[in-house]
Amino acid sequence: MKIAIHCRRFGLTAALQEYTLHQLRGALSHTRAKVRHVTVRLCDLNGPRGGTDKRCGIHVVVDGVGQVVTASTDRDLYAAISQAARRIGRGVARRLRQQRTVKPSSLHAAVPS
Repeated sequence: MKIAIHCRRFGLTAALQEYTLHQLRGALSHTRAKVRHVTVRLCDLNGPRGGTDKRCGIHVVVDGVGQVVTASTDRDLYAAISQAARRIGRGVARRLRQQRTVKPSSLHAAVPS
């Protein structure tokens, strides 16, 4: 599982990177074998003005399923990361369950009479 973390309007600290990786690995631990690539985008929407403006967007590419995307915004960037990681974990698991429960359509050949 490849994980890429991108930041906009601030630098990525070692602590923030480690926290993000820890949250993602925990959230995706049960589905890790199917996850191909994870892209995390961290952003401070309002810059120095403050407010509920820290955003974490996560984009996951899952084998056989496609893409799963989620985002979370909070005052605290760590909280936004935690919320988005939990959501992406549930979303990937749900998509994989849906894939397993879809039954292939049966094709019936016309029998000549």
